[in-house]
Amino acid sequence: MTTITPQSLLNIANIELSGDRNPLLNRILTIVGRELRAYSGSIMLVNVVTGELEMVATFGLPDEYTESVHREGVPTATDTSGVVLETGRYYQAPNLFKEEPSDKNRLDLGRELGISAQIAMPMKRKDKVIGLLNLYMANPHEFTESEIAFLTIAASQAAAVIENARLYTLIQTKNDELELEINERKRAEVALLEKKELLSNILAGSAVGIGVVEDRKLSWTNESMMKMFGVEKKEEYIGQSAEILYASEEEYARVGQILYQNRTDKVVQYDAHLKRKDGSTFYGCILISFLDSSSPMQTAIATILDISWRKHGEEALKRSEERLRALFEYAPNAYFLYDLEGNLLDVNKAAERLSGHKKEEVIGKNLFDLKILPPEQKPKAYAFSLKPVQEQPIDPHELILTRKDGKKVTVELRAFTVKIEDRTLVLCSTLDITARKRAEEALVTKNLELMREINNRRQVENALKKSEQKYKEITEFLPDQIYDYIRIIN
Repeated sequence: MTTITPQSLLNIANIELSGDRNPLLNRILTIVGRELRAYSGSIMLVNVVTGELEMVATFGLPDEYTESVHREGVPTATDTSGVVLETGRYYQAPNLFKEEPSDKNRLDLGRELGISAQIAMPMKRKDKVIGLLNLYMANPHEFTESEIAFLTIAASQAAAVIENARLYTLIQTKNDELELEINERKRAEVALLEKKELLSNILAGSAVGIGVVEDRKLSWTNESMMKMFGVEKKEEYIGQSAEILYASEEEYARVGQILYQNRTDKVVQYDAHLKRKDGSTFYGCILISFLDSSSPMQTAIATILDISWRKHGEEALKRSEERLRALFEYAPNAYFLYDLEGNLLDVNKAAERLSGHKKEEVIGKNLFDLKILPPEQKPKAYAFSLKPVQEQPIDPHELILTRKDGKKVTVELRAFTVKIEDRTLVLCSTLDITARKRAEEALVTKNLELMREINNRRQVENALKKSEQKYKEITEFLPDQIYDYIRIIN
């Protein structure tokens, strides 16, 4: 039976997480293999694209076996790996040669590598299995609960290394994007500093604290946990009740209830509100591994991850969603949100006022089946609704709608595609322009009347001009006629 010492836990916990992924995983695997006196071992990760397992770290395995795995891939459908990936729980085979004869993969593996027992421990990010930590023993071996708990912590640390590598890649990508933008716009310098600070906090949040709890009292902690809680000397917390870690007595009691309800599980995970030595609080994701399932409160190992950034992000997202909902609900324009088949998903208050229908009367109904669209207007409305999806140029459209009370209203429509939870939806902005159309019609009528008046005046002016010309001709001809008449008389 292997005795797991706090020093072995400390060796794993103190591995720096900021280096290259595969060498760190090799170090973790080597420490675990030597501590448990394993014959060999491996760490495999699930390829996020293909879903297949890929070997990234080995301990005690021959080079030719490793090369064949890389060349041919790791089968997951019928072997131990597939079981662990599907269930999310560890799987051990204390004696490969006492297994069912049909389990050919493990028997062949045992003969090929000279092993008699194995255990596969899942590595998880949240509740998703991202890889496996495998150990192989030369002789038949029943893994004890302390060994399994030790492997659970090692798998958790390995998962943290992988998560850290992912975060590091994300940080590097973000930094590259920010540096590119700062060359284009000088004002981006402030945004760059804010982004760097945010990403720095996320990276700091990936540090894992580990502690041993006996009878709900702290008996051992690693340095990361002490830093997390702002404690300089371990003696200040060692021997204290675990209640000292929690933000309040109520939170401590709530966690105790969770542990009691799940006391039959070997591993329990939950989020909790925690408190530092200086009184400040933060949120942590805690993974409790019970060393003795028959007496879970006796001895347990706690792994703590600071998730304050996630909680703050969730709160900020919730506030943002509330603001967007308020803007949508109380916008002056009427908004109709529907899917590509025309089924209405949401409307705002302006839409209720425009159509005369309450939200609950139209949600779930098809837009083109509602009586607000006159039959002759439906083809035009249907063609307009498809334009955003077809990525055609969209100009404002005018339609005539029928309100619930029967009144006709003229509206101007604009439609946009939106992505919500991987669904393509259409948001239609509707503006009541009935008053504007009436004003335009009245203006056209007035313009016609004015044009008629202008034409009448022009006709009068033309008549006057003709009369003046006639008068002028008469006045020019008359004196000569009078002179001739007087001469004839005399």
